[in-house]
Amino acid sequence: MKPIFEDFDITKIGYVTKNQFTRTLKQFDLLPKDDQSFNLLLKKYMDKGNLNEVNYYQFIRDVDKYNQDSKIISKTYADSFIGFENVPKNHKAAISNEIPQDLNDLFGKLRRKVK
Repeated sequence: MKPIFEDFDITKIGYVTKNQFTRTLKQFDLLPKDDQSFNLLLKKYMDKGNLNEVNYYQFIRDVDKYNQDSKIISKTYADSFIGFENVPKNHKAAISNEIPQDLNDLFGKLRRKVK
C-alpha cells in the first residue's frame, strides 16, 4: 500500500486526501464494510484538524506491526488465544462477526487481510 499512498502524496508529508485514502483501501479490498468502522479509521488518522487529510504514514505503521515471529497480528488478538489449543487450518468458525467491535478489532481484521 505504501507506494500507492506515496504516489498520491506529491509533497511527501505523509498525508493524502480522504478520497485517495478510500480509493487505496478499496484497491486492496481493505475498506471496512460498515460506515461506523470506516469513520473510526478516519477519526484516528485525520489528525491535522481538518476534514480532508488522512495520515497514511501512521495508518501503515499501525497496520504493519510485527510480533517476534514476523507474523502480522494484533497483540490483543494474539493474547486472546493464550491457553487455547491450536485449531486445524481447515476449520471454519460457526459464527462469523464481520463488524469490528472497536479500533483494535478493526486493526486485527485489516492485518489478517494484509498478510
